[in-house]
Amino acid sequence: MLFYQFSILVGVSLIIYSLDRLYRLLYPVYRAATAGRNWPEATATVANMRLNSFSRRRKYFWAEAKYFYRVDEVEYFGRLKLETLIGRQETALQNTEKFPAGKKLLVRYNPENPAECYSKYDRPGAYELISILWMPFCGAFLVLSAVTHL
Repeated sequence: MLFYQFSILVGVSLIIYSLDRLYRLLYPVYRAATAGRNWPEATATVANMRLNSFSRRRKYFWAEAKYFYRVDEVEYFGRLKLETLIGRQETALQNTEKFPAGKKLLVRYNPENPAECYSKYDRPGAYELISILWMPFCGAFLVLSAVTHL
């Protein structure tokens, strides 16, 4: 009995955690697409671009650019994460070539908080979404299998 109660607790925790992660991942994209359309524009300059990777079962690659822009003589920094669908090194290398240091790009910034900005290239990667979306299904499976055994 205690095992099934623990399974329900873990399952509900997984569901809540994954929904929180999904909200934190997608809300900035939603905000940029709605309120951000009316934000003022600034020209940003890419400061540096680098290739990042991590390994689990296989190596996953993405490109990351850091850029800066000015609003009312104050300099702000932003980050652009360019993910590929399946994290291939060749595709990530191509993305690093698209944004060399010194390249100009257009960003929109929040006039109430100029440190908040986005560019048209900002979007979550498929790998991140997939890694989050499987968790509520696992949680629901744990909860349902435990409930049927109670």
